[in-house]
Amino acid sequence: MHGAARLLHRTQPSISQAIAALESVVDLSLVARGPSGATLTPAGRILSDRGSKGMGFLVAAAQGAGIGPAPLARLRQQVRDTQLQALTATVAGGTFSAAACRLGIAQPVVSRSMAHLAQLLGQPLWTRSGRVLEMTRAARELAAGYELLQSELRLCLDELREMRGIYDGQIRLGALPTARASWLPRSLERLLEHYPNITVTIMDGPYEEQLHALRHGRIDLILGALRLPGPGNDVMQEPIFNDTLSLVGRAGHPLARGIGRGRVIIDRKALNRYRWLLPPQGTPARDRLNGLLDARRLPRPSRVLECNSFLTIRELLLNSDSVAVVSTCQVASDVVRNRLSVLGPPLPRTSQPVGWTMRTSFKPTAALRKFLDTARVESTALDRGSRSLAGRCKIDAPYADLRPPFISAVAPATSAPAPAPRGSWQSG
Repeated sequence: MHGAARLLHRTQPSISQAIAALESVVDLSLVARGPSGATLTPAGRILSDRGSKGMGFLVAAAQGAGIGPAPLARLRQQVRDTQLQALTATVAGGTFSAAACRLGIAQPVVSRSMAHLAQLLGQPLWTRSGRVLEMTRAARELAAGYELLQSELRLCLDELREMRGIYDGQIRLGALPTARASWLPRSLERLLEHYPNITVTIMDGPYEEQLHALRHGRIDLILGALRLPGPGNDVMQEPIFNDTLSLVGRAGHPLARGIGRGRVIIDRKALNRYRWLLPPQGTPARDRLNGLLDARRLPRPSRVLECNSFLTIRELLLNSDSVAVVSTCQVASDVVRNRLSVLGPPLPRTSQPVGWTMRTSFKPTAALRKFLDTARVESTALDRGSRSLAGRCKIDAPYADLRPPFISAVAPATSAPAPAPRGSWQSG
């Protein structure tokens, strides 16, 4: 206690009172007192480690923004949580009034907090151009560090409640299309069977938005297709299986007639006859499709609807002769139910690792580790089902085989198919 008091420039009774207040909040003993002094309990070590790590994010952000040693020392000792909340809300909202609405307080309170924080740091946090408020780099960096600090404290409180056998924390996930329609729902079902009081928040949207949220601590993981090369040293990617791209149409699609003969021919006529539902330009899936077309010296489809929503793609496929290029695992359940048909085996050279992305420094809670273990099991079942040949039309496994002829209830070709014409590619 004496050492902590000297380090923080506080009296020993004030340190004892602060610890007692924390113990009252978490309902756990944080310090064990004995003849040789005070030592941290397991709960105290969790709080100390998570708190130090979170404060490290804030300090690193301040240093990265060019805040010098003297104002950094003041930041450590004097900053108030309300000031950093006002800063983060102002950076997110763009104005003091928007920040006040986010925090549910009056605008003058936000303005005063921002002014006091700028005075504490000895540098401006915003500039004005008419009515436009422009946040400085120091403000943006500091707000990002504070969000990571808040995320670490949230994980700390969840972990401390887990020590008491209470699993009612939060799991915040970002979900890309290859996860949303297949193994993520099953993994969540299994998790909630074990921990029914866990709150799960799922963010969708473009990868870039999810990566930004991950780096700011707003979500814990991104689930789905991994990026090669990776997005940076501050995040790590763990692959759990490889997915492929397939051509998909409605059950009974005209192109599905070729499956029984052992091939589906995609030529210029097919590329121009049907509407093609494709991933947006610049996504890994679209890049792989374009590479395949270029290698076959085929033109890009002339009738294209770009869409990243599988729900929209699914409805368009069910009600038209459109052809989609989608992740094979996304269509498994609809193929089994004979709603959609995979038009041949997966497209060549479209294998892509699927898994999760997290911050390099991230340490999951017990509940989140359980989710990751469950996701590994579910993804293994998906991968095994999509690779194995069932050898019959009826498939009882959770994930059916996705390679014709089994999904279309037709017999396999008894002889080798004829080669595809030049200027086309053969699927099957």
